[in-house]
Amino acid sequence: MREEPSVEQPTAAALGWRTFVRQALSLAGGAVIAHVLTLAVMPVLSRLYGPEEFGALGLFLSFVFFAAPLAAWRFDVAVVSAENDSDAAGLIALGMILTLPTALAAWGLLWLLRGYGWFGFGELSMPLTLLVFPTILSGAGLLILRQWCVRRQLTGAINAGVWGQAAARSVLQIAAGLLGGAWGLAAGELFGRVAGMGPLVREVHVELAPRWRGLTWATLRRLAHRYNHYPRFGTLSTFINSLAAASAVPLMIWAFGPVEGGVFALVQRIMALPVALLGRGVTLRAGLSSMQ
Repeated sequence: MREEPSVEQPTAAALGWRTFVRQALSLAGGAVIAHVLTLAVMPVLSRLYGPEEFGALGLFLSFVFFAAPLAAWRFDVAVVSAENDSDAAGLIALGMILTLPTALAAWGLLWLLRGYGWFGFGELSMPLTLLVFPTILSGAGLLILRQWCVRRQLTGAINAGVWGQAAARSVLQIAAGLLGGAWGLAAGELFGRVAGMGPLVREVHVELAPRWRGLTWATLRRLAHRYNHYPRFGTLSTFINSLAAASAVPLMIWAFGPVEGGVFALVQRIMALPVALLGRGVTLRAGLSSMQ
């Protein structure tokens, strides 16, 4: 007697692959929308701001991109692979606490560089120098909260944060450009990061608040000791990578002047968008994959 053909049920591997593709496409699609918006406003910004102002923005962002990934001492990276959600929530609190003194120390270094005119930072104006500290704090906070969203596979919140950051930055930079001055570009970067944190905070505070109740300094010290291999082995490599990535614009301005450095910064920003698109999608998807 002929057996009826069996209908195979989807295996765990097949379901995992479907989830992989869906989340990867979601993250990539969110990044595409944000970068298309950034590219779309570039012609407008290039009419409102001159090369020298883009050079000042390049200096500003170079220092922020150097300092923000180091602010949490890489404990933020441990959030995704923490043993449990309680440890992950504690690591977020630890990273945020460490961010304040680290950002202050980095800000002090910037004042030193600006005061002596080293590596072109003498060209950085007072308003932009003052905006560096809150931009480092908001940038580090954005990175830390995003790690929790990666752990919890909250791709919607991640995309909403990316869209909010791009939209808020673009709107403020265009509006401030009507008044003139590089401060508008820098203020847009700060405002964009704060706006980008909004969807993440709304999504994660319900999950984090109960886990933070009863959190003690002894618990934070225990977590710092348990996951100390992240700052021990990750801080130096991140420092070298961030320094290498952030040094091009300051060295260009130091060697050739603010106008030439500004043109270089603008071209570098446009060319970096596709790379950022691919890098963000792959990096976030790798974190999501590690949780499956």
